[in-house]
Amino acid sequence: MANSNTTQVAGILSVPPTPQKVGDIGGRVRTLQGDFALTALPANDTICIGKLPKGARLLPQSCIVVTTAQGTATLAVGSAPSQANGQLGGTITAAKYGSARTYTTAAAPQFLDQVDNLGVEISAAYGEDIYITIGTAAATAGTLKTFLQYVVD
Repeated sequence: MANSNTTQVAGILSVPPTPQKVGDIGGRVRTLQGDFALTALPANDTICIGKLPKGARLLPQSCIVVTTAQGTATLAVGSAPSQANGQLGGTITAAKYGSARTYTTAAAPQFLDQVDNLGVEISAAYGEDIYITIGTAAATAGTLKTFLQYVVD
C-alpha cells in the first residue's frame, strides 16, 4: 500500500525540513460575522460585510444564511481590494468566493464554493473588502447572516 503526503507534510518530512506557514499548520481561525436587515434591495446592489487583511485566507467552511427564501434573487460573495485610506471603493469581483446562487429555503446555509480562491492568501496591499452582490431580482425582506472564517497568522 502506498503512502502519500500533502505538500505541507512532505515539506516537514524533507531533509532539511521546509518551513511551513503558520496558517497551514497550527494557525488560529478567526471569524468575520455579520447581520444585515435585508429589504427589497434591487439586483446589482452590494452589501459590504467586512474587511480581511493582507495575507488572510478565507476558509471553505464559511457560509451565508438568509432567514427568508429569496425567490429568484441570487446572492454572490466577492471582494474588492481595500484602499490605502481604509475607505471602500475598489472594483468588486462579484463571485470571487461564492458563486451567484438562489436561496430558496429559509435558514439553509450555503457554503462558499469557489474552491480555486478559497485558502489562497489575499495579496492586495491593504487586504480585501468582502461583498454580497444581489443578482437577477430584488431581494426579499429578511435577515442576512454571514459567517466567514479565515486564517491570517
